[in-house]
Amino acid sequence: MPIFFITLVALFFLKKRHNIYVRKTTTKALLTSTVSVSGIVFWLLFNAYLYGDPLKFANADYYSAASQALSRPYRELLFLQPFNVLSIYAKTALAMYGPLLLGSAIIGYVLYELFCARKNSKIRLTFLYLALPPFLTLILLIAGIGEMGTWFNSRFLVLLSPLVVLLVSILIKLLPKAIRENRLALGSLICLLFAYPLLTPIIGEVITFSDAKNGFLYNPNPFAVQTGEVLGSKYKGNGSIMMLTGSPQGHRIMSSSGISLRHFDEISGASIQNTSFYEPWLSDKWLVISKQHAADAKNTTVYWLNRQNVLDEHFKTAYENQYYKILVAID
Repeated sequence: MPIFFITLVALFFLKKRHNIYVRKTTTKALLTSTVSVSGIVFWLLFNAYLYGDPLKFANADYYSAASQALSRPYRELLFLQPFNVLSIYAKTALAMYGPLLLGSAIIGYVLYELFCARKNSKIRLTFLYLALPPFLTLILLIAGIGEMGTWFNSRFLVLLSPLVVLLVSILIKLLPKAIRENRLALGSLICLLFAYPLLTPIIGEVITFSDAKNGFLYNPNPFAVQTGEVLGSKYKGNGSIMMLTGSPQGHRIMSSSGISLRHFDEISGASIQNTSFYEPWLSDKWLVISKQHAADAKNTTVYWLNRQNVLDEHFKTAYENQYYKILVAID
């Protein structure tokens, strides 16, 4: 989106470069628009500095979207299968926005092309600009990097909402004058169009909430929250805490503990080279270990689960449930 926007402003600048007023205004817009890529540039430089690879975020084991897609079943149905991608995307869009709102958006676009496109063709660029995020989502799903399933990652469809709202607004603007100037009729129509998404929490299922809830209720999660709360109640600022759980559940424990993140020594498969990992009692007062390892903690967790007798020489159990153990150093 930033690249598209900067290119558009640059082309407009070249076209109007002989108009001094437009040139000054467009120059400011061009300079301002470049700020929109500063976050991207910073992120690339950060990855280059920290990992020696500016695209580390895109190909990192365990953590990149591409790596996670390979480890889950959704990719098989979507990879290089555009019809399956469009089918799942359309089904999710209907569940999120409802057929009336989506149908009205399509009608709004058709009516614009029939009656308004010649009068104001520039708005097509706005259509294109707002269509870029959902279009890129489709491309990434087909390329096997993005994932979608039955409500899984349904939040991707939020990116479609600006375009839908704009097209519905165009439809309303093209309604007969008698309807547009009648506040009751216009208000009733708008309420009808947006009734489905507004009433879904009452009459149906909010798919983005269902997706989030399913992730939260995944078996270890409630126990992770409980473990974090216990850790927070026992920890008195005395020493650092090694996390041997993997990122997904480890972050749940860390956030629910209420303990400052600077006190955690998080160990995963990507950081197994840390010297503290092999002798945690020398650097960490506390240790949280999962009994069922996450994908990015397979090596680290299994290593110490198989050496529990060594840990027992330096730590004692402060809390335990069916998924996690909290150990504290023996004084």
